[in-house]
Amino acid sequence: MIIVGALSTYANPTFDPLDWNQIMRVWPGKPYPLGATWDGNGVNFALFSECATKVDLCLFDKPDDAKEAVQIPVVERRDLVWHCYLPDARPGQLYGYRVDGPYDPTHGHRFNHNKIVLDPYAKGIGIKLAIPGRICRSTIATTRTRRRWPWSSIPRSPGATTAPRSATGMKRSSMKST
Repeated sequence: MIIVGALSTYANPTFDPLDWNQIMRVWPGKPYPLGATWDGNGVNFALFSECATKVDLCLFDKPDDAKEAVQIPVVERRDLVWHCYLPDARPGQLYGYRVDGPYDPTHGHRFNHNKIVLDPYAKGIGIKLAIPGRICRSTIATTRTRRRWPWSSIPRSPGATTAPRSATGMKRSSMKST
């Protein structure tokens, strides 16, 4: 088990960020099913990437956050799937990934750890989707070199969300309103 910072208040409304005794537990999880899957006790996160060298799971408190509340290194990998399980996460948790790997556009690789990427298997999108040109840029073209775009994409990134409680069989009335 890995222990990471503080749990998002969005996922756990009873969480007190000043109480250091409340910590987030991170377990290895399973590589399948892909995406974020609520099992009634917690959420399993699984992301396929053949060429990634590092994956971080980023949790957000609110859709308009400028920075992730928690960044969790995903260290488990099996069958090209990076995975972890958060027993303290709940349906409706906003999340995204930072994925690092080779930057080689000629071979289709445009990894950039500065960007938050949407889970292609997400059960929903937690913020309004708007994709300006800057978010799509992955390089800065100069006459001397091409390099990775160094700025974060958080303010403009689509954030995935785990399945809403109504889709998991839980009563909608117990869902925290935003």
